[in-house]
Amino acid sequence: MPAAQADRQIQALWRTANQGPALYRLVVVPGSGCAGMGPLAQRYFEGLQAAEIWIIHKPHTRPWVAPPPDQCGDEFVQYDSLLRWQTDALAALQTLALQRPRLPLLLMGISEGAEILPALAAQSADGLMGLVLLSASGLDPVRAFQLQLQKMGRAAVWSELRANVHSALPDGLVVHGRSLRYWRDLWGWPMTEPLLTIKQPVLQVWGDADELMPASAYQAFAEQSRGRTMALCVWQWPRANHALRTPDGLQVQQQLWPVLDRWARDGKLDCPASATR
Repeated sequence: MPAAQADRQIQALWRTANQGPALYRLVVVPGSGCAGMGPLAQRYFEGLQAAEIWIIHKPHTRPWVAPPPDQCGDEFVQYDSLLRWQTDALAALQTLALQRPRLPLLLMGISEGAEILPALAAQSADGLMGLVLLSASGLDPVRAFQLQLQKMGRAAVWSELRANVHSALPDGLVVHGRSLRYWRDLWGWPMTEPLLTIKQPVLQVWGDADELMPASAYQAFAEQSRGRTMALCVWQWPRANHALRTPDGLQVQQQLWPVLDRWARDGKLDCPASATR
């Protein structure tokens, strides 16, 4: 997977289809932090045969370098925010839309990466197959983060951040590893309602042993989706963690890739038998 400059600021990794001409283009938005997917991308997407893959990284992220979250560097921390990331990702997606051949598009968000998918979907509505959420609850980020902190036994952090977000402190102040600009974007960011109005199918994959996000968050989103425009397919994996790995070494994504390839071949999402609509 060579790196390519998809935009003035964003670095992208790309790969052609493994077998024959590509049937669709998969655009992947990685999760939180500054770690690039380069070191694991080849293995991660190994079983995906029919897709041309583009992985778009946040600005000031190097695709082949994966530092721990507390070593992202000041440049990344000060630039990082959902609004800036969404703006840059939309520009990158517009560039990718000019690629030939024009292919059906599938958008995938990994954890935090899903938070900008509704805007990317709106820009790509004409050729969009649907969305894939990996370990992303679908709830508004501030609510999901509150539930995450409760699960981790750190509920007091949420109250502290809320006070800082609504204070007169400068945007550049770093609190719990992020700038207040980042936290302020997150606090007012809509996720659930924009998702529920999407006309294309949404496939959500999560593990019931997720160590970060409680099952109640995923279940709350599924409940809110009932009777709404969006067609939701929920694929819950027993014993899988936030990275979608099970204790016996199963990487859930390898079970997912054939589903996506069939989706492109059939022109519709066939919700797996072990999943729920």
